[in-house]
Amino acid sequence: MIGTIPAKPLLYSWISVSLIGPVFFVRFDGNTGRNPFVPDVDRAAKLRQLANDPKGKRSDRARAVCALFREYIKPGDGLQEVRRALGDAAWLEEARLSYFAYVSGSIPIDFKFEDRTYSLHLFADNDGHSEWVIYFQLSGKSDWAKYNKDAIAFLRGKPGPKVETRIKEFALCHPDGEYEIFRGK
Repeated sequence: MIGTIPAKPLLYSWISVSLIGPVFFVRFDGNTGRNPFVPDVDRAAKLRQLANDPKGKRSDRARAVCALFREYIKPGDGLQEVRRALGDAAWLEEARLSYFAYVSGSIPIDFKFEDRTYSLHLFADNDGHSEWVIYFQLSGKSDWAKYNKDAIAFLRGKPGPKVETRIKEFALCHPDGEYEIFRGK
């Protein structure tokens, strides 16, 4: 009887490159063939499509938005990087944005009066509640009473009165009570 031995999937392939000098090691995902250190544009497009789909499951859409933040936005990013990551962010129409003029209690990011701090409740119910929340801080101040308008413009990658605005830090809060904090240096 002739049989075959099933091959185990290769998780990672390591390639070393040396051209008379330093040795560089590059890791490639053996299952997809992509370099995990280079942003996957197709994945970002799929995540944006899922987040923007009003017929999609709420939790799937919220996970997609969180994945866009986690994988494609980093503290210090400005309008161009945020626009590249989030696209037109049509899902913002179904979110509830709140500006913190002051904080009484605790939030998972720093609160500084010289910056703007927000909470973004993803796909909030009729009472404005959501178990998926993104806290974020933008650099600088907004004009009086334009805090939310400026934040929405920034998330859509559109310049507001503060063109130099950058995202300073953010936290992704999940329904299970876990959260991920992303801070600059």
